Amino acid sequence: MQQNPYFQQLQNIQQRMQQYEQPKPQMPQNQIVTVQNEDVAKNTQIPLDGSTTYFAFENKILARNWNIANGSIQNKMFILQDDTISQPENKDTLKTILDMLDEINKKVTPKNKKEIKDVE
Repeated sequence: MQQNPYFQQLQNIQQRMQQYEQPKPQMPQNQIVTVQNEDVAKNTQIPLDGSTTYFAFENKILARNWNIANGSIQNKMFILQDDTISQPENKDTLKTILDMLDEINKKVTPKNKKEIKDVE
């Protein structure tokens, strides 16, 4: 059986390419911390690797991360508009569960988004 004359060259090229491969950087891990209030969240140290730390308190979530590009700290506040979700009277029915999911979906969907109608 004859060996392909280009086989040895292909192996050499593959070995050289492996020398130039760079290690893949690790993605920063996000953290979730429960705190007493907003002041504690703003005074808590955050990682300097660019990962986001989420601080949960009351009906709010504060997302903080260090912007590596310009060295500033970015803060984003998420506020739950209505923290009361009605409990179903009969938890065994599928309709009640689906109604609850629709209610939750209405609370988290932006109001300026156009409705999409199903075509039957």
